[in-house]
Amino acid sequence: ALGFVTSTYAPNVDAILDAAGDRLPRSALSVIVTRDDVANGKPAPDPYLFALERLGRSADRAIAIEDTAASLASARRAG
Repeated sequence: ALGFVTSTYAPNVDAILDAAGDRLPRSALSVIVTRDDVANGKPAPDPYLFALERLGRSADRAIAIEDTAASLASARRAG
């Protein structure tokens, strides 16, 4: 399963996926979590915890690839 967990809002994700086209089709993603989906965004663990819940996975069965310190903190806090 592949998820997209982001600190941005849904319209921005739509633009990213539209720009990616066939290189990253929406259908390739099992879950998309945006800032719209959680009360507390990154660096809180909420986005990752929500994604794990929707995927039906525990944190020890997931890998996060991040590009900022705040986003890495979010993933680490989620386990």
